[in-house]
Amino acid sequence: ITVCINYNESLVINENNLKLFHYENGSWVNITTSLDTSANLICGTVTSLSPFIVAEPLIQATIDIDSDDVRLGSRGGWITAYIELPAGYDVNNINVSTVRLNGVVPADPKTDTVGDRDKDGIPDMKIRFDKAEVVALLNPGDNLLTLTGSLTDGTPFKGSDTLQAIG
Repeated sequence: ITVCINYNESLVINENNLKLFHYENGSWVNITTSLDTSANLICGTVTSLSPFIVAEPLIQATIDIDSDDVRLGSRGGWITAYIELPAGYDVNNINVSTVRLNGVVPADPKTDTVGDRDKDGIPDMKIRFDKAEVVALLNPGDNLLTLTGSLTDGTPFKGSDTLQAIG
């Protein structure tokens, strides 16, 4: 069965990233076979008629927080993080002003440098966050921190890493 759905381009950030998902066996499956951005039409092929959704997928970024641990009560300095994006996305297109740690701590807008810290052949962007603001979010022990942001075209990304709080 071929299913085609018209969409309203004014409701999406980047229509070239749209996918058609079909709910199958308890999860959403990308079934996109074609996307016509001039006609605002996306199509896919299925074998059953259960729920469908047209959506822009969230880019899963790889995040490496430089410090493995931090002392609770630390005030000065910075927490550094490195962002890698999957193939097909460029870290040079990260809009640093949108980057947040746990949704609240903004990235320092003056520290975005691109390199390859882990020498894996995938470029990463180095950014930093105010240490006191990050420490205020932490509990003793391991803390899962989530970094979110968007590219210059508005495509969102997200990734997480663990930071241990001591003391």
